[in-house]
Amino acid sequence: MNSLGASVLSTEEGKAKYDQTMLNVLSDKQVLAWILKRFVSEYEHLPLEEIEKMHTAFSLLQ
Repeated sequence: MNSLGASVLSTEEGKAKYDQTMLNVLSDKQVLAWILKRFVSEYEHLPLEEIEKMHTAFSLLQ
């Protein structure tokens, strides 16, 4: 394989690893609750524990 082919493969593998890592991080309900509280105005007034419960309930519905 030439260096360009190896770079493309490496980039694709890197993207896949990054995607999986982000999925793992965002699947942590405490991390997701903090992000929602900090960046989504509808959640800013809610305690983190309540956001976690809401997310868990929503996940069970799907």
